[in-house]
Amino acid sequence: RRRSTDDGLDATHDRPHSAGRASTPGRAANRAPPEADFSFRPKITSLAKQREVRGTSDLSLGEQKRRDLRSKCRKEEFTKREAGRYSFKPQVNSYNGVGSRLRVLEEADTLIERMARSRQATLSRCQMDVTRIQEKTDAENTFHPQVKAAPELIRRMAESHRALRELRQQELHRDASTEKTRPAWQ
Repeated sequence: RRRSTDDGLDATHDRPHSAGRASTPGRAANRAPPEADFSFRPKITSLAKQREVRGTSDLSLGEQKRRDLRSKCRKEEFTKREAGRYSFKPQVNSYNGVGSRLRVLEEADTLIERMARSRQATLSRCQMDVTRIQEKTDAENTFHPQVKAAPELIRRMAESHRALRELRQQELHRDASTEKTRPAWQ
């Protein structure tokens, strides 16, 4: 049932109603529930009411452009503030006839060869330093062992052992070569 108010609005929906028209049961199910059921009620400020209406293109591409512009402005402002904070401003002096040590621009083709030569020179200097340190350490050592020759008996035993080993090797060699040849009757 509808209740009518004095101003001609439907009391439940705040909409104008047609006088004398009764609501049908099917239409009541399709209607939105009364506003009292909603907990969120937006408050539109007067500033927001004054703004222009934006379409879908403004909300996507236009908004992105505005965001990029604001970001760029903020970055420029930050750069200006940072530049103002520091008083040091470097100056590069040009000295005629004095170039870089690597000579990359003048002799770019030979850069790798020059680097290899420099590295080789460094390695040779390091090797010389190691040798010098080793010689210095060896000079500090006071112990110098003296090796004496083995007694005569031990030398003769070693010689006979070597001779016996050679004979065995020759014998094994001979046996291996005879096994390879087959007798004529086989």
